[in-house]
Amino acid sequence: MSKMHKAHQLIKAAADVGFRWPDGVRGATKKMREELIELEDARSSPELLDEVGDVLFVAVTCAFYSGIDPDEAMDHAIDKFRRRIDAVIASGAVTLDEMISAWNEYK
Repeated sequence: MSKMHKAHQLIKAAADVGFRWPDGVRGATKKMREELIELEDARSSPELLDEVGDVLFVAVTCAFYSGIDPDEAMDHAIDKFRRRIDAVIASGAVTLDEMISAWNEYK
């Protein structure tokens, strides 16, 4: 079982006993914004580990409230990134600006 699936099950178990965002995905995305600020402010490895974990957990929470399987969403994101980065590489772009331009063109 993937870590995302384990997190999804834990979030579901919490929701089943009433521990849930009353406004669903809106509450989860608000929490995501808070966690991203904390991640930006993190300085040490332990803080970064904690905050990256929180961001990932809240992302799974967003998936839960959206009715999306987090593993399926991650597979989709990986495939999308792979197609885009392959297009960037195939474009022959050398500078970061050229790469970003190729990325945006493919997107």
